[in-house]
Amino acid sequence: MHGAALLYNLLLAEAYEAQEFTTIEAPVDRYRDYLGTWQVDLDLMGSTLADWDRNEFWRLVRAKNTGVVSQPFIDGWIDHVIGLRGDIASDPASREVIADRERRHKRSQARLDNRKLLEGWRGASGAGRLVYRWPQVLSILTDLHDGLERADA
Repeated sequence: MHGAALLYNLLLAEAYEAQEFTTIEAPVDRYRDYLGTWQVDLDLMGSTLADWDRNEFWRLVRAKNTGVVSQPFIDGWIDHVIGLRGDIASDPASREVIADRERRHKRSQARLDNRKLLEGWRGASGAGRLVYRWPQVLSILTDLHDGLERADA
């Protein structure tokens, strides 16, 4: 889903520059670079994404939250990305999927269509990779490991 967030921000960056807003420096170039890196990472995953048991994943998700409404979008995006050939940043179908979702969910608040809200964009809308507190967990695990390795442990 990181790629979807990056593509959304690229669309915002393009609209931002088209309106000649200048507070944020070169956002289009930045998001094209981010998407390029993301796509390389995706390619390195090979068939891992295609082989992932999404049915089992959704079963686990629904066991905790039966109100998940984003499954069709997520599954559709994953299927789209698996079948994608070429540069996602320039792919019209990819861009349309993201723009349509923004307009459908946010309606009049969609930044892609609302100049005032677009002007207030600060250069990143959910663009960070989700890490689920891994840095904190890694620090704790390292401390535990180091403590257990000490001679007086």
